[in-house]
Amino acid sequence: MERAKRKKPYTWLPEQTWEDCVRLAGDFGQVFDNLLENIEKFEKEWKQWFDSDAPEASKIPCNYSESLNDFQKLMLLRCFRVDRIYLAVTQYVTNVMGEQFVTPPVLSFDAIWDQSTTLSPIVFILSPGSDPTTDLLKLAERSNFGINKVKLLAMGQGQEQVIENNLKLLFFPKNIFFFFKKRLQ
Repeated sequence: MERAKRKKPYTWLPEQTWEDCVRLAGDFGQVFDNLLENIEKFEKEWKQWFDSDAPEASKIPCNYSESLNDFQKLMLLRCFRVDRIYLAVTQYVTNVMGEQFVTPPVLSFDAIWDQSTTLSPIVFILSPGSDPTTDLLKLAERSNFGINKVKLLAMGQGQEQVIENNLKLLFFPKNIFFFFKKRLQ
């Protein structure tokens, strides 16, 4: 992206923030035509909003809170505070579409187990902070499968042979339950 010809007006304003504001004013001039001038004229108000702990919930300077729709407010917030955009988008989706679109589904391990077969294994793709180990062990107890038949294996360096040896046991119908743990980064 080409750098803005207009110099950023304040040292506290990150270069990327200014570049994004210049781009926003250029691409959406009908809505943000005076944005750059307003930032230059009202430093104190913009700095206060920029430094706010929750700018997405604070009044935007120069009456932008009143003149912008919710999506346009997101665009402006994105220019100033990328760190707050995830929460703001979550709030936006909740307001526009409903809570069900931001609430993760509750998994029923019993239903998942009932749908599985020896030819259709259960695969969990984990993200940081998720660990279904406890739920899987409880499922093994509830289904009279037996915890002693559950094999927990961490996938990592040096585990290839252990996993390969244990995979051979998978060919016996619902004889052993394996949980290979490898988090995606």
